[in-house]
Amino acid sequence: LTTADGKRYRFVRYLGGAGSVAAVAGNAVGFYAPGGVSTGVTNDVTSDVSDTAGNLAGVLAGAPATGEYCWIQVGGPATIATTLVSGADGNMLTLSTTTDGTLKVAAAFTNSMGAVCIDASANIVMLQCPH
Repeated sequence: LTTADGKRYRFVRYLGGAGSVAAVAGNAVGFYAPGGVSTGVTNDVTSDVSDTAGNLAGVLAGAPATGEYCWIQVGGPATIATTLVSGADGNMLTLSTTTDGTLKVAAAFTNSMGAVCIDASANIVMLQCPH
């Protein structure tokens, strides 16, 4: 982990997943879990929601090719590239399970929460992902 400008970052490897989802700076990523089955602690992430266990890892700081290492933001204010699937200002957010690379409102306490919506209309969130 490293910290810059009040934000926290984690160095990870990006994988495109089963859908070969390309990395997009500002998109949300989840911890890689092939077929949605977690295999334990990993430093691999993907935007392909079919290959996560719904655990938000952070937001891509760049757009690496699959298999490349990159930084993801895991803490502090961030502007995400995509509109929220659901949620409003003040809502707890989790990784979407239907739309690659985005966030949705955490509907249950069992959701892996990793962000709070600051301004839904501007896609601004406060990240608090596990590290």
